[in-house]
Amino acid sequence: MKALFTITLLTCCVATYVAASQPTPIWEQTGFEQPESALVDPMTGLVYISNIAGQPMEKNAQGYISQLNADGTVREKHWASDMNAPKGMAIVDNHLLVADIDRLRVFNLDTGIQTQELMADAGMLNDIAADSAGNAYISDMLGTQLFRYHDGELELWLNSEELQHPNGVFVDGEDLIVATWGHPIADDFTTQTPGSLMRISLADKNLQPITGGEQLGNLDGVVKIGDAFWVNDWINGALYRVTDGRAEKIAQYPAGLADINIGGGLLFLPLMLDGEVSAVDITSLP
Repeated sequence: MKALFTITLLTCCVATYVAASQPTPIWEQTGFEQPESALVDPMTGLVYISNIAGQPMEKNAQGYISQLNADGTVREKHWASDMNAPKGMAIVDNHLLVADIDRLRVFNLDTGIQTQELMADAGMLNDIAADSAGNAYISDMLGTQLFRYHDGELELWLNSEELQHPNGVFVDGEDLIVATWGHPIADDFTTQTPGSLMRISLADKNLQPITGGEQLGNLDGVVKIGDAFWVNDWINGALYRVTDGRAEKIAQYPAGLADINIGGGLLFLPLMLDGEVSAVDITSLP
């Protein structure tokens, strides 16, 4: 990921902002170090923030997870430390799963102690989504792979050329929704062909594009609110709603809007290059 932050900072400075406005957040918190993802624990309301604290592929043991109260105030800045470049997260059986470049880390939510570290033959593990059966699906952004965490083991679940650098993942009933980055990836992480939204059956792994989400952008996070998918473009900071076969730009943020997530009635928006995370009440969204 050489020059990623430098070039995207320049992108941020020259971005043309459109009429789409930003929803008013109910809280904002600053002081993070490249926050990539935010996740709320539905049992406690506590919010977890992954801090890359370096370059996205740098194994520097400086990455960490912050723990916030439900109102966005910091409860513990370094709740779990000594990671490399932690990104996507999910909760399975009272354990926090964290994607960290080439490994999946598992932490006990009660103690913050790491209980597992599972290696993956991956370019860069990125996002994680858990299903109702306790399985978790992990994307490999620098490849065409999806891994699965099942019964305490990490396995390759799907490798398909139709998945051009899968990034965001979200479980929608019996399907896995995947937001791809696009291809081929240049040195500045832009692509000739933008990424798309894909739907994969958890039962038979059948893969289909989502109408309206084709070649939408360099996609990062994806969630579902009501009948609509919400997805964001990391490079240009756009937030889109995809519904009824079309995509609509809802809001414009700075470059570096990373892995959006939902929980507790909130939409979480990590601004990776600004070191900031905000939360928006989903009932206030257009």
